[in-house]
Amino acid sequence: MVRRSLLAAGFLVSLFAEPDSAKAAPPAAPGPPQEAPVALDDLVSTLIAADRVDEADALLAALKKERPEDPQITFLQGLVALAKGDHRAAERAFRAILVDHPEAVRVRLELARALFLAGDLRNAERQFRFARSGTGSGAVKANIDDFLARIREARDFSWQASFAIAPDSNINVGSSSREVTIYGLPFDLSDDARKRSGVGLDVGLAGEWAPRLSRRVRLKMGAAIQRREYAGRSFDETSAALYAGPRVTFAKGEASLSATAYQRYFAGKVYSRSAGLRASTTIQLADRSVGTFELAGVHTTFPRLPEMNGWLLAASAGVFRVLDPASALSLRLGLVRQNARVGGYASWSGSAGVGYYRDLPWGFSVQVQPSISLTRYDAALPAFGMTRRDWTLGAQVSLLNRRLEMWNLVPKVTYGYTRQFSNIGLYSYDRSRIEVGFTAEF
Repeated sequence: MVRRSLLAAGFLVSLFAEPDSAKAAPPAAPGPPQEAPVALDDLVSTLIAADRVDEADALLAALKKERPEDPQITFLQGLVALAKGDHRAAERAFRAILVDHPEAVRVRLELARALFLAGDLRNAERQFRFARSGTGSGAVKANIDDFLARIREARDFSWQASFAIAPDSNINVGSSSREVTIYGLPFDLSDDARKRSGVGLDVGLAGEWAPRLSRRVRLKMGAAIQRREYAGRSFDETSAALYAGPRVTFAKGEASLSATAYQRYFAGKVYSRSAGLRASTTIQLADRSVGTFELAGVHTTFPRLPEMNGWLLAASAGVFRVLDPASALSLRLGLVRQNARVGGYASWSGSAGVGYYRDLPWGFSVQVQPSISLTRYDAALPAFGMTRRDWTLGAQVSLLNRRLEMWNLVPKVTYGYTRQFSNIGLYSYDRSRIEVGFTAEF
């Protein structure tokens, strides 16, 4: 009886738009005009409230066969899945709508809620922030802020894995020059020192556990390993890191202090070892902006080149601003002081980078990140007779398609280009790199 009434009434009401944000809604499917229309969402809500979830599910499944492209029915199927506790099914339904309607605020809100209930806190936070920018309702924003605070306090275990095939035009970051001047005399560069191309595998794994010490304090402990491998082993690189320390949450953010240890291998041998402290904080700066600030001090030793041993001191600041429910802008500034036993290896370095992210129709998402840095060394190296100065320009473009989701992963292609200019020819180079892999953050 309910189904016959529903079909007679038509489909004239959509849940996607908030009263102050109609432009964020995907178009409702047209239906025949009725004198007394019955809202599809009201009927489904009534069934859910009456604990007749299976009946609502069957009703929507039948309607889906008749109107497979109707986003309203897909949205309601997501709500029914949430009511049944099937958070992954709800996530798939909401993501299916966002493929073609990335600015649908209500859909992002429900996707964020589904991710939160499924325990995917990283993606839940991301979706809540995008949805928050599209609502003018103070009550909705307060509710989202409550979820964001619960996410900060609830994070106790997380892990990430990455795998990419990476063609690289300059795997050894070598110079394009055939000749270099040392002690005033010209020398031909060996093949190992010159630019070499190759195709590598880039694999990473990271995890963090943060048991609770009090309501707002956790002890975070984490480890990460990254492996980049090419044919042979001359340019293989492995890095491993460990860290531990307190993490404190507060009303608008969190702060942490960690002891860190880091080791890097190159060509199967230890290249460097580091240990020190890192402090960081993330805080809500404005209605749509989040700031991150970091300070670090680590002592690094180089077993094969002890002249480079010394303390590295780094400071960085960044702002992430959500522009609308489908786009965001970021800015990052950094300053690094590298000390060394020999002045020719000690340096000051400053960097700046911006990023723009956009969810597009047809399931595509694009991110563009240009950057620039300047490094000035303290003294000349005797072999070159001049003090080194480097300018480095970089750009990275990433593209993924949310329509191609499988096992909660989507394919992602990243292209990066780096061009370094140096007053010492040996350190000038250019590099193009492509990574083809998968990501769980979308």
